[in-house]
Amino acid sequence: MNSKPAVFKLLKLFFIVTITLGISFLVIPSIVFADSYDPLFKKCRANPINANPGQEVLLEVETKSEMKLKGTIVVMNGETKNIPLDETTETKNRTLSLGSFSQPGTYQLQVRYESQLEPMREGCFLNAAFTINDVSSTLKLEAPPSLITVKIKILSSLVISGLTPGTTYQVGLPNWKGADLTHPDPNSHDWTADGSGRISAQNICNDGQANRTDCDEPFGSQVYGVSVKEKGGNNFWYATFEIKYDEEGSSGKNPCEDPVTKQVTECPTALGNIPTDISGFAGKILSIAIGLAGGIALILMVIGSIRVLTSSGDQQRLAGGRDMIVAAIAGLLFLIFSILILRFIGIEILQIPGFG
Repeated sequence: MNSKPAVFKLLKLFFIVTITLGISFLVIPSIVFADSYDPLFKKCRANPINANPGQEVLLEVETKSEMKLKGTIVVMNGETKNIPLDETTETKNRTLSLGSFSQPGTYQLQVRYESQLEPMREGCFLNAAFTINDVSSTLKLEAPPSLITVKIKILSSLVISGLTPGTTYQVGLPNWKGADLTHPDPNSHDWTADGSGRISAQNICNDGQANRTDCDEPFGSQVYGVSVKEKGGNNFWYATFEIKYDEEGSSGKNPCEDPVTKQVTECPTALGNIPTDISGFAGKILSIAIGLAGGIALILMVIGSIRVLTSSGDQQRLAGGRDMIVAAIAGLLFLIFSILILRFIGIEILQIPGFG
């Protein structure tokens, strides 16, 4: 019988292919998602690399020769922000403003410019251009309590801690009758954190006016939001508290709706948070499908190996196990190359921002 040498050769081939695939999974992501530069570009760097929410981020771009850049700067972190690029003079070094960002996380960046070779060409791509720090862990809504169970007309106090002493902030009031927390005299939306990093307001009405002795209408039974931004910047922190008391006619609410912003951006599920926009939903489903496909291929390879090892010279079982292993490996290779081809088409040919 020559079945045993054939089995050993098949197992040896299986282990070689498995090790090769493992190395590919480690190497391919670093190649696909690495920073890239056009031959005309010398440097692209965000400054600062680590910024706080609401802080302006700059982009330093250096080209190898003097040129005028016209195109778009694409900044990506879940959603895409397009910043027009229209220079009027030729230069090698330029510093461009990306504006401020409120969403914590690491942002990708792509500079696209008009060239003679093609209408819009990628000048540089930074996979991790800069990071917006998450400051939500340091800020705290000390008052009011998270749940108020009585009907009130005046909120006795609103205290936010963990801010930078001496910095001027503006406090938004999502889901209130008024849009911002204001001083009654003079009528100002600016609040400066004290020496301990706190903003304190007393006797607030539903319209956002503080230091009041009487209010026109009571607070409703619902969730109220509090947001903070630096003066002239973007909101970077949210908190909520709830006033809950018995009243008739309470209606249901969308379980996917954010209680602060009243927007539906994603829904929590057993598979994680699923985005509601088309691109985010498709990306989430694709990532889940890829994970399932990889897991199924691994299970099939294990089952095929067991069949080969337990075939005991049975040519039919041996062939069935061998075919299962080959099919699983072919499926994995097809999956890997499909991802690479789709990425190449989406970025290099169709030039879809955020496709990667």
